[in-house]
Amino acid sequence: MGEEMRVVVIDDSQEHLNMMERWLRREPWIEAILALKNDIGVTNTVRSFDPDVVMMDLLMPRISGEELLEIMMRDDQVPDACYVVFSGGDATTLRRVQLRTGAELALSKSVDLQHVAHHIRSFEGRRDEKRKKRLLFEKIGGPRPCDS
Repeated sequence: MGEEMRVVVIDDSQEHLNMMERWLRREPWIEAILALKNDIGVTNTVRSFDPDVVMMDLLMPRISGEELLEIMMRDDQVPDACYVVFSGGDATTLRRVQLRTGAELALSKSVDLQHVAHHIRSFEGRRDEKRKKRLLFEKIGGPRPCDS
């Protein structure tokens, strides 16, 4: 393991964004962090940032994190990032959203941040795998992997 990673964190809580950003900046394998508080225009911002991992709160003010995630995962212009959903809500709801959307991970906001960093690190190289799989599905004319 040695690849640097780019991470986007989307949350309407400035306090949680600050905490995540401070924690992730401690990790030497994090190349760049983009913290977004507003869900408006987030898809275009994520496109241009080209992240390895996108972490998003499920409870956003204008559009739910689940809806935003589904939009981003189906957008051909959004990079093949690994997606993590989080919320202060119950674990059962988080798991259901993870299963419905195909997110790689669902976490409670109260989880130990060292645990979060460990999981993000485990996604190293997964974006390239997802891209290859998507391109293969497109070549054979099948649905995108997240559509099945």
